[in-house]
Amino acid sequence: MFTGGCELLAVTLKFANIKNCFLYLSSTQVSQLRLAENQTIELSWRSQCSAFLSWVSRKRNSFHDENIVEISRHLGEKLGVQDGEQVVLKACSRLLSCQQVMVEPVSSDDWEILELHSSNLERQLLDQVRIVFPKATFPVWVDQHTVIYIKIRKV
Repeated sequence: MFTGGCELLAVTLKFANIKNCFLYLSSTQVSQLRLAENQTIELSWRSQCSAFLSWVSRKRNSFHDENIVEISRHLGEKLGVQDGEQVVLKACSRLLSCQQVMVEPVSSDDWEILELHSSNLERQLLDQVRIVFPKATFPVWVDQHTVIYIKIRKV
């Protein structure tokens, strides 16, 4: 699904209390990767693991080290990446869009919460997740304190 891109950047991934599935980059990192707005990033770690994510620019530089990027703790744990792990970022130049995505809540509790809040979640979903890929599991926040997990079944 993803092709192209040649700019690579090795960074340290830090977990943060972020309530979305975006990768947070500094303006320096955005420049180094030559990213355009809404461009997809491939995040790779341990030589065989990867994920595709949307990015946003950090409003403030919370780290003195420009070599750090941030991601939601919930998303990082579901992806299987470790807090403080070295990762490689790659800008993806082409992305296929889809008209429909089939998702499935991971647990019975997730099902129940999804059923109770389905209309609210439909409106909020694109504010939290913009890039999906088969078999991925994403956290989705129902409110400030409640998170459910959805698995991508079909794109």
